[in-house]
Amino acid sequence: MNKVNIPDTNEKIQDENDALTILQDAENIILASNKEKRRKKILYCVIPISVLMVLLILLSTVFALININSTKIMQGVSIQGIDVSNLSKEEAMQKLSYIVGEHLSKQILVKHLDFEGVFLPEQFEASFDLNSAIESAYSLGRSGNIFENNYAILDAMLGTKNIPIAVTYDDSLLTSIIAEVNTLLPDRMVNPDYYINDNNCLIITSGKDGFVINEALFKSEILSLLSDLENSEPTMEVPVDNVFSQDIDMEAIYRNIYKSPVDAYYTTNPYVVYPSSNGIDFAISMDEAKNLIASHQEEYSIPLKVLYPNVTTNQI
Repeated sequence: MNKVNIPDTNEKIQDENDALTILQDAENIILASNKEKRRKKILYCVIPISVLMVLLILLSTVFALININSTKIMQGVSIQGIDVSNLSKEEAMQKLSYIVGEHLSKQILVKHLDFEGVFLPEQFEASFDLNSAIESAYSLGRSGNIFENNYAILDAMLGTKNIPIAVTYDDSLLTSIIAEVNTLLPDRMVNPDYYINDNNCLIITSGKDGFVINEALFKSEILSLLSDLENSEPTMEVPVDNVFSQDIDMEAIYRNIYKSPVDAYYTTNPYVVYPSSNGIDFAISMDEAKNLIASHQEEYSIPLKVLYPNVTTNQI
């Protein structure tokens, strides 16, 4: 009988375990190698960044220490378009005061069609808050931490930093000026009006459609002109709105015109005489007055009559 060799099962299992161990060792070596490479890459990035940050902190500190001892406004700083770089607060005030004073002495020209009018900023008490603007300019690069200050200084040096000046004025005075200009416009809107002439007649004038000044826009444009310190001839076109005039309100006119007569009377303790006074009324009926203004004329005349009191002062 031939003999057949049967492989030893234990030996086969041992060989497989050895192979797995070798594979695991190889994987561990590869992983360790990759980990070492990643660590080196991180070190290559972190070290330069750390060095750069340290240099930046050192430079920022030196830069801040140099500038913090300066008593001048930083380079690249302007106030309302006027360069105040490297000036002390006193020097900046002197420079701006002269420019602003010259600016406020110039007449403002307003135009509309054939109309031209002029007025001075002092007529509505225009002024500039120079102190606040100069303080804001001086505080640039001084009001924050080291990094904020350095950023503000570099930002001003690389691109001019402009500080606006607050402009103030008396609103009621400017409103009065606008009202006066409104009456001078050649194509202004006119509302109905009335008066009593020497012949004791009520004269009513019709209204006329036209233009009125846009007050809010007028004030806004005046503020822009004042803020432009480099404008040597401040001029503006009057902003207007097209509006319709009011209708004649005969009832309202009558209420204002009519006056009842007042009888005279007296008191005895103490003795005082209160004089009489005449009244006034339309000499025509209200319907006749309304029919009159329905004829669409530029001017209407309504006769008036005097109303006498029952008891006069002479009678008392």
